[in-house]
Parts: sequence; structure tokens; C-alpha cells
Amino acid sequence: MAKTNRQRVREATDEQAVVELEDLAEELEELEETESDEGDELEEDEGSVTTPKMLAKELGINPKVLRAFLRREFPRPTSEKNTSWRLTEKQIAAATSRFTEDEEDDELESDED
Repeated sequence: MAKTNRQRVREATDEQAVVELEDLAEELEELEETESDEGDELEEDEGSVTTPKMLAKELGINPKVLRAFLRREFPRPTSEKNTSWRLTEKQIAAATSRFTEDEEDDELESDED
């Protein structure tokens, strides 16, 4: 049976609300983690955890943009939804490559002008 426009709008709105709630839950958990840390910055060493917020800051992008990229490229099981991301080296490398390529392309375009 074909869906009505109202049903499609309701489903799209519901999906957007879920994504926004996931973002808020992740941001809240990251804030709680940050508050529980003694220092302002986490030292990066082999044992440290990298979060999307930390990587986004390093890359100079919005954390929501990074999380959207991660969801597309690295879908997580349903059981991990509404939990904080703990980025793997592969995820960090992919995101770094993706978002530094844009900067390099922008620089090349401005040099050509």
C-alpha cells in the first residue's frame, strides 16, 4: 500500500528526532566525561580514547558533521545506539582523510583564482 505524504513526513520527522536524540545523548555523555576529567585536555597516548568531539575539534569541524559521517561510513549495531563513540584507528584515519581532503581542495581552488 502506498504511503501518504503525511505518513512520509511523520516517518522523516521521527527519524530526524532519533538522530537528534542520539546526538544529544552523545554530547551529554561527552560532557560528563569531560567534567569528570581533572585536566582540560586529555593527553593523547596509546591508551587514551578519542571521541568524535575531540577529533572534530582537531579537524576544525562540527562534531555533528563528523558523527553523521561516522554513521554513514561505520554503521553501529542497534545495541550501541545512544552510547558514546570510541573511535578506532581506522575511523580516525578515514575521518582525517575525508575532512583534510576538503581543506586541500579548497586551498587548491583558491590558488587557481
